[in-house]
Amino acid sequence: MKILGQYDTNGQNFAPYTAPREVVQLGNTLRDPSDGGVLAVKDEYGDWVSPTLKSLGLKSIIKVGE
Repeated sequence: MKILGQYDTNGQNFAPYTAPREVVQLGNTLRDPSDGGVLAVKDEYGDWVSPTLKSLGLKSIIKVGE
């Protein structure tokens, strides 16, 4: 599983990452396989979102691919 980029907080503009990042799913989180850092969390609507912005009350959807 890879994360490809993320949308702005309005859900309109997509910003792709310079390269897809490999992640592993552990429960409701997507984590970096090398250090275990949380790169995305599943919100109450089932979307993968930025954990940093979610903690601030904002929603920035993370695009996930295979």
